[in-house]
Order: sequence, then structure tokens, then C-alpha cells
Amino acid sequence: MNNEYSLKKVAIILLLGVALIGIPLTVYLGQRQQETRSRAAVTPEDGVVVVIDGIEYTKAQVRKIAEEYNDPSVVDTQSLNVALQILEERKILDKAQKDLGIQVDSSKLNTLVQAGFSQEDARYEVLKDQVILKVVRSRRAISIRFWNPPSSSLSSLTAEERTAAANELRDGTAALGEAETRLRAGEDIFEIADSLLVKYPSLVPVLGVNGYILSGMDELEKLEAKLPPTYEIGDSNLDKETLDTLFAMQVNEVSSVINTEANRGGTVFKLLTIGNNNGLGSYEIWLSGQIASLVKIVNPL
Repeated sequence: MNNEYSLKKVAIILLLGVALIGIPLTVYLGQRQQETRSRAAVTPEDGVVVVIDGIEYTKAQVRKIAEEYNDPSVVDTQSLNVALQILEERKILDKAQKDLGIQVDSSKLNTLVQAGFSQEDARYEVLKDQVILKVVRSRRAISIRFWNPPSSSLSSLTAEERTAAANELRDGTAALGEAETRLRAGEDIFEIADSLLVKYPSLVPVLGVNGYILSGMDELEKLEAKLPPTYEIGDSNLDKETLDTLFAMQVNEVSSVINTEANRGGTVFKLLTIGNNNGLGSYEIWLSGQIASLVKIVNPL
């Protein structure tokens, strides 16, 4: 009886030992199989990773774009995926250029190159802006703007901040009136803004041209700021009242909008170009639709 019990006990211990050895072994083998599958799934450099508008692109072509923005020694999967998105957008913009008959604006391209953009980035930045005007409900305009805390936030300011805001509001309102008159007369927007800062020094921290705060801007930034921005009807950076004013204007019209819900200050616009009035709400909506119809991922990076 005792011998039989001992034998059973030994058998149970042996089974437990095998189980304890077997479980880690199974996990280890499973991990190795997963690693093998992962390695097998990695696409070689000459392997096709994406088809865009019927044309195949290899991992090496994606890597080339990644190396435009990164040291080749640090290009990893994440940077390759970012490069893939850039490739997709570039090829979609190339197709749009052909389909829409767009001639890339060389003067704007050269301005961006002078401002520090690479030739390739400058070309696609300009092309994107021109595509937006063709496919998005949009407007191109120059502007002088000053920001002032909305009434709803005044209670959170210190006494000193409220005094500064009051001075900026007083001077900014007068400055916008002058800017509107001078823009109608055809004066250069930067000459107007520079002279307003001299006349109203309180506006130094808050006066902007084409979306850029004027003070502290270096020469390269000023070059970029000279390019008139394009606004989309779905632009979340502008409040509804400002968008409504801008989109109701006619070409060469000058108009101001002041004391909105988001900005107790204001903006004076001069409208230069009207985009597609029947276009989509934003470039992102258009791009997403193009990706859905033109892009097919074939293999992982």
C-alpha cells in the first residue's frame, strides 16, 4: 500500500515537472514561430509595398523619401510609414495636376525655396495650394489681424493683463481702420503693418500679417508670410463670423470683421481669389477620398 502510494506520488511529481518544462518551451517555440513569421513578412527593398493609381512603388522608393527627412542610419518602420503617406499624397497631387490642368506657380515655388524649403517640398506645397482652389470651397486672401482676449476670458486676467488688453483693443481698432483704407489704396501689406507697429507700439505682441505675428519674424519667415494664404470653408482656425465675412467678399474687395466670439480684436481682409464655390469642405476630405479610390497597400513595410 505504501509502495503503491509512493509510486503514484513520484508519477505525479514527474508529470508536474514535465508540465513545468513544457509550458515555457511551448511559449518559447511560439515566440520563435512569431518572430520567424514577422521576419518572413518584412518586404525586401525591391518589393512592392503600394500601388497608387495603378503604378507599383517599392520599399526602396519609400525609403528614399524617408531619407529626405531623416539621417539614413535612423530610418525605422515609423519613419517609413510617414514617408509612405508622403508618397501617396505626392502621387495623388501629381495626378490632380494633370487632371485639372494646373501649371505650378514658379514664382511661389522660388519664394518657398528662398525661405528654406527643399525644391521638392516647395513644389508640392504650391501644387497643394493650387489644387485646394480647384477642388475645395476656398478663398485666397491677404490679411492684417490683431488678437484680443474675448470678453468671456477677461475675468481670468490679472489687472495688468486687462490694462494691456484694453490698450491693444483701443489701438488695434484704430490700426485696422487705417489698414483697411490703405489696402484699398493698393499699398503693400507689410509696409502698412510695419508702419502701424511704429505708430501703435502696444500692438507689437499681437499684430499679424497673413497669419504670422509680425514682430520677431526673421527674413526667411517673412518671405513665407508674403505668400497669400488659402482658406477653406471648413477651416477650424477661423470662427464662423470671420469665415462668413471672408466667403461673402468679391475679388479685390477689402472688408473687416471685429469683435467675434473667439477674438475681441479683428481682421481686415483683401480677397485675391475665389476657389471652387461648389467644392468640398476641406482638402483633407478630398485627399481621403482620393486615397480610398487610388491607393492599395500590397505589402507591409
